[in-house]
Amino acid sequence: MSGLLDKANKEAGKSTAEAMNSPKAAVVEAEPKAAEHLDTNDIDNSSEQILDDPSINALLLQLVGIVGLLIVSFLIFYTKYVNILVFGVLLAATWGAFAFGEKLMGRLDTTKIATSITIWIVLAAAASGASFLIGSGKVTIGSVSFNDGSDELEITLYGTSGTSFDVSILYNETDVWTQAGDIGLDRTTLSVPIADVFQGNSLNYLKETVSTYQVKVTSGDSIDYLTINPQLMNHEVNSGIVQIYEVTSEEDGSIVHEGMEVSLVVGIGDTTAAYSLYESNGSYAGTPPVPIDSDYSIAVKVLYESSSTVYTYSQMNVENGFAAGIGEFGANWVLLPGSIGNTLKKDSFYDDDGCYTFEVKITNEVTGAVITDSRSMIDLSWNDNDSDTETNNNQKATAC
Repeated sequence: MSGLLDKANKEAGKSTAEAMNSPKAAVVEAEPKAAEHLDTNDIDNSSEQILDDPSINALLLQLVGIVGLLIVSFLIFYTKYVNILVFGVLLAATWGAFAFGEKLMGRLDTTKIATSITIWIVLAAAASGASFLIGSGKVTIGSVSFNDGSDELEITLYGTSGTSFDVSILYNETDVWTQAGDIGLDRTTLSVPIADVFQGNSLNYLKETVSTYQVKVTSGDSIDYLTINPQLMNHEVNSGIVQIYEVTSEEDGSIVHEGMEVSLVVGIGDTTAAYSLYESNGSYAGTPPVPIDSDYSIAVKVLYESSSTVYTYSQMNVENGFAAGIGEFGANWVLLPGSIGNTLKKDSFYDDDGCYTFEVKITNEVTGAVITDSRSMIDLSWNDNDSDTETNNNQKATAC
């Protein structure tokens, strides 16, 4: 009897152990099976299936078409004056995207085509019409700029199509130019030769505003003013100053003067200021003229003792402050081309020790005013310096 009980207990214990171990084995076996089915290729394939889904692509194309139409319509409204060919292509492209989306959905038919094209045209036309209808009956000044190529002021006026106006340019509150006109569609641009309105520079040699130019436009009871940027109204130079750098060499321990490099600055200057040099290097010690972007020609010649001409530079033509092949006179000092390279060689001009005057003649294109600045007078002692070998005297250039 006890033997049967022991056998029964052993069977019960074995069953309990198997029952306890069975779920764990099932879990262990299930995990690799799940891992076998979870493959990155499945994820990639799912993404590709979504992207390849015609309904998703169709929806994206329709969205692109509708958003594109709204953007193009806004640009038509904002720009007002549009290039019909360019905007026609843009409208066709946005409609094409929408229509192709409809085709992928299987919903494109003759009615859908006619309806969508009508919507595209009506919305574009409404944007264009609104751009001209929305606005004020008065005329306002949008901007004033200077055209370097034509030497003209360009004045842009805004207003409703057909509105009449009278526009004037004032110099220190006095009319110097007037014209009447009508607004075209929503704006009109007037070109005014600078020579017709220029009365004098807005800035002086200290860069202070000394005169004011304004645009005044009158339409009915409405008056609008705009002060022109002073930087646009400086078109007459009155000063030309030079500074030098002495070029020397050394022979047997003595300094020999080979010539000099000459730099020129042209602009708005104080014509009453005395000429002065830094004796250590020959550079200009005074306040140089303020360079401006304008049109003029420059003729420079060197005189010995203010009488005989010993050297003449080739004429330099300056357009908007720039002389081709020479430099930017509208920015700063410009190194002049010499007799050899950038050096004015001693044997090209040097007569004897004494005072050399650099006469700078400027012809202003806008006003026709001719300015001759002869203040650049430099005392040179090169012969004396080079012959004094005992003390090797090297007297620096000074103002005469």
